[in-house]
Amino acid sequence: MINLLRYNLILICMCCGFSLSAKSLQDPTRPKTLEASSVVANSTQADNALVLQSVFVKDSGNLAVVAGQMVRIGDQVQGYKVIKITPDSVTLEQGQTNKVLRLYQHEIKK
Repeated sequence: MINLLRYNLILICMCCGFSLSAKSLQDPTRPKTLEASSVVANSTQADNALVLQSVFVKDSGNLAVVAGQMVRIGDQVQGYKVIKITPDSVTLEQGQTNKVLRLYQHEIKK
């Protein structure tokens, strides 16, 4: 009977010890944390960037997602007017300046 109590006590101590050591371990696949100020600064810069993210070609008219905003011809995005949407680009106009945003910035070699 004393041996049974001893084994139970050892088993309980081992279980508690393993659970405490498991809490101190960190997941190796968990992303490293960043400082809050750098996250806010990076997200603000990313929101302000004029980037063509997607184009939808439809019979009723093409749509595009520019800087996270769904636009069609004639819409405004960050002070630019959308004047043309093709399957791989969007042309923006601000005064006399035209800016072409391409879906694929790099040329794909065949």
